[in-house]
Amino acid sequence: MKHGCIDKAFLDTLPDKPGVYLMKDASLTPLYIGKASSLKKRVAQYFTKKGEKRAKVLKALEKITHVDTIITPNEKEALILENILIKKHQPRYNSLLKDDKHYVSIALTTSHTYPSVLIKRMKGIAPKKDTYFGPFTSALVAKEMVSLLHKIYRLRQCSNQEMQRRQRPCILFDMKQCLAPCVNKCSEDEYALEVKKAIRFLKGDSKQACLFLDKQIERASKNLEFERAQLYLETKNRLKAYSDKHKAVVSTTIDPIDCLGFYAHSEGVVITKLMYREGKLSGMETLLIDNVLATGDDFWQSLLLSHYKKTPFLPSKVLLPVKVTNMGVVETILSETLNKKIAFSTPEKGQKKQMVVMANTNAKNAFDKHLDDYNSRAAILLSLQEKLNFSNYPHIIDCFDTSHFSGSSMVAGLVRFIGGERSKAGTRLFHLKNTKGGDDYGGITEAMNRHLIKAKASQTLPHLIIIDGGFAHARIAAKVLTELNIATIDVIGLAKDKGNHSKGILDEAIFFPDKTKPLMLEARSPLLFFIQRIRDETHQVAINFSKKTLKKKLISSSLEKLPGIGKKKQQDLLKKFKSPKVIKQATKKELESVTSLTKKDIETLLLYQQQP
Repeated sequence: MKHGCIDKAFLDTLPDKPGVYLMKDASLTPLYIGKASSLKKRVAQYFTKKGEKRAKVLKALEKITHVDTIITPNEKEALILENILIKKHQPRYNSLLKDDKHYVSIALTTSHTYPSVLIKRMKGIAPKKDTYFGPFTSALVAKEMVSLLHKIYRLRQCSNQEMQRRQRPCILFDMKQCLAPCVNKCSEDEYALEVKKAIRFLKGDSKQACLFLDKQIERASKNLEFERAQLYLETKNRLKAYSDKHKAVVSTTIDPIDCLGFYAHSEGVVITKLMYREGKLSGMETLLIDNVLATGDDFWQSLLLSHYKKTPFLPSKVLLPVKVTNMGVVETILSETLNKKIAFSTPEKGQKKQMVVMANTNAKNAFDKHLDDYNSRAAILLSLQEKLNFSNYPHIIDCFDTSHFSGSSMVAGLVRFIGGERSKAGTRLFHLKNTKGGDDYGGITEAMNRHLIKAKASQTLPHLIIIDGGFAHARIAAKVLTELNIATIDVIGLAKDKGNHSKGILDEAIFFPDKTKPLMLEARSPLLFFIQRIRDETHQVAINFSKKTLKKKLISSSLEKLPGIGKKKQQDLLKKFKSPKVIKQATKKELESVTSLTKKDIETLLLYQQQP
C-alpha cells in the first residue's frame, strides 16, 4: 500500500527509537500527530497490509502523503512533545485534545478577611488562594445556591474596592441580606461563623436552606403571592433533587476520584467522567470525540495528559475502563507539571469495578442521546433543503446582521451553525470602517465581502447564508456572491411580512433574492423556529458587539478630557481596569501599579474619581 512517498522503502528508513510522528497531507498540513516508543513499528502499523483495517481510518490515510518524525530521548519526552505539537497545530484527527470546556464552580474568597461568594467559569487549574466548590454540571443550580447563600448566611456581595470605600451600609443590610462588615456591623468572629455554615451548605448540608425556603413558601402563600410561592417551591425541588443525587455514597473513600467510562462507535468514541467528591457523586461530564484513528495506549495517554493538565478540580485517583500500559509516564509528567500526584488504575473487581461499569453505561446512553439529537437536526436540515428548494444540503449556515446606535458604532455580526448546531468558533465580529452610519445594505456588503473572501481562500464557504432582512437584503447578498464569483451558496432573508397583517401581528416571512413574493411558513413550524433561532442569536451577537464598541468609545472620550492622560496611558488604564467604573473605584495603590502613570497623573485620576 502506497501513500505518496510512503512505501516500504520509506518505512524501512524510520528510526527504531522513541519520538513523535506528524502525518501530513499534500499541502504539508498536519492531519494527525502521535507518539511512539518505536517510530518504525508504530508508523508501519498504519501503512502495511497487516495494519489498520477500519474503513474510516483507511479513508483518512488516503489523504496522507508525508510523515515527519522527531526523535526524543525517551517515551516521556515524546508524550510531552506530542502534547505541545497538537496544541500548536490542532490537527483534524487529534480532536480529543481540542476541548476548551469551562467549568462552573462556586468560589469562596477565603484569602480575604471577609470572604464573598462568586460564580466562576474556569478553564485550567483552580487558584490556590481561595476555596472552590464544584464542578457544577448545572449553572442554574450554582446560581440558585449562591442566591440562597446570600439570603441565609448574609455574606457580602460588594467588591473589595467598594467595601474599602463604603462609609454606611447598603440597602442589602436593611433587607437582611448582608452582615455589613464594611462598616463594622458585625465582628470578624460573627462573620467567620456564617462562613463556616456556608461551607457546610456547599458541601451538601442543605437542611437549613430547605427550612428557609419552607418559611418563604408559607409566607408567600399567606400573602396570596402564589407565583412567588411557586418559584420558591421550584427552587427547593431543584436543590433537593441536587442534594438527593449526591447522597448516594458509592465511593468508600472521601478522596476525590474520577471514574471514566468508554463507548466506541463507527464515527468515534464517547468518554464519560463521573466525579466523586467527599465520597459522593458530584457530577458527570461527557466528551464526544470524532475522527479518532486509534483507541490504544497512545489515545489514552494523550487524552489523560491533555485533559488533566487543564482540569481545575484534580482528583487523587482516576479509574480507567481499559488497561493502559506505561501510565507511570503520564503520572510523572502530571506530578511534575501540577505538583500533585494522580494515580491511574483499572479495577477488575469490587465496588470500583461497579463504578466503572456505571460510567460505561452512561457513555453508551450519552451516545444514544447524541445520535437521536443528530438525527433530529439532520431531519430539520433535510426538510429545510426540500421545503425551500435549496441546491445544497445546508450543513454549514452563516447568518449576518448589522447594528448601530443612531448611525454611530456600526458593526456586523456573523454566527455559524454546523450540522444544525451553533459553532462558537465560527462567530465573527466586524467593525464596519468603510460603511456610513445607518447604511444597512452597505454594512451587509462589507461584512460579507470580508468574510467570504477569506472563506473562499480557506475552502470553508457555507452552504446557506441567512440575512436578517427582507427582499432587498437578500438581493444585496446575492449580488455580493455574484461579484465574488461564488455560485454554490443559497441565500434567504428573514423579516416581518409587512404586507400580511393578521390581528395586528406581523408574521415572519422568508425572502429569496429571485422572488418578490416571500414564503410563509406556519407560525408553529419547526423549520421557522430553527431559522428564527439562528437569526435571533446573530442579532444578539451584533447588538452586544455594538454596545461594547460604543462603551469603549465613551470610556476613551471620558479619559481624553483628563490633562496628561494620552492615548498610551488610556490604553494602559483600560488594559488594567477594563472600564471607567473600575478606574473610578481603584485605590491609589492600584493606580500606582500602572507603570506609565506619573504622580501627577495619579492625582488627576483621584480627582476624576470624585466626579459624579
